[in-house]
Amino acid sequence: TCMAQARKTDMLVLKQWELSGNSPPPSQEPSPMPPVLRVLSLAGNELLAVKVSPETRLSEVACRAAAALGVASCALVADGVILDLGDCSTVEGANLTGGEAITAVARPQPLAIFASRFGQAFAAIKPDGSAVAWGSCVSGGDCSSVRASLAQGVVQVAGTFGAFAAVKTDGSVIAWGSDQGVSDTGSVRASLTRGVVRVAGTSMAFAAVKADGSVVTWGLPACGGDSSSARASLAGGVVRVAGTFAAFAAVKADGSV
Repeated sequence: TCMAQARKTDMLVLKQWELSGNSPPPSQEPSPMPPVLRVLSLAGNELLAVKVSPETRLSEVACRAAAALGVASCALVADGVILDLGDCSTVEGANLTGGEAITAVARPQPLAIFASRFGQAFAAIKPDGSAVAWGSCVSGGDCSSVRASLAQGVVQVAGTFGAFAAVKTDGSVIAWGSDQGVSDTGSVRASLTRGVVRVAGTSMAFAAVKADGSVVTWGLPACGGDSSSARASLAGGVVRVAGTFAAFAAVKADGSV
């Protein structure tokens, strides 16, 4: 038969390679694709599919899942167990090999209060997602100009000396306060209309971390508002940003700063 003839041909080719002292011809199988981790909502809908490696941090997966859910943070659940999202928790450490489906669960938003950095104002996020501010007007205590935008969907707030910036569930950023407090997002406004998951402030600048791991900064250049010198390093992979009086530091998914 044709199948038997094919086997004879394969055995003949293998025998010829062995007689010549060479190894059998290499396998022509394609290279394996990177494993994919499927993240589902509580309703069972797929939020995203993440290409992972054993070293992929679960905190990075959770950050992307939270952005897809439109919330500030979420827990990841596999087989009924809440996964540890600490800085050292990885796909391999959680015994996830790719191909599995895990569930992202939005964390409840408690009352949260934020203070302007070195200023004289406060901002608070209420359980219903609205935000209010009080204190010195020159420190961001007056949010009347953006009250309608702060009526719902606020998940995080950061402050400078004279302004606040709020992240909403749709990934946009709303800023208010004095001009000296860099409330005007200026040339980066288009980058802040969606995809932002967290903001941080120095004394007179803001930095926003986006869902794709990139970072956008604005404000006084001498206080961290100009990140052009590190633009290539901030194009992706950033998971956290923190600010001092006049500088920012970003932590990347590979553990570098």
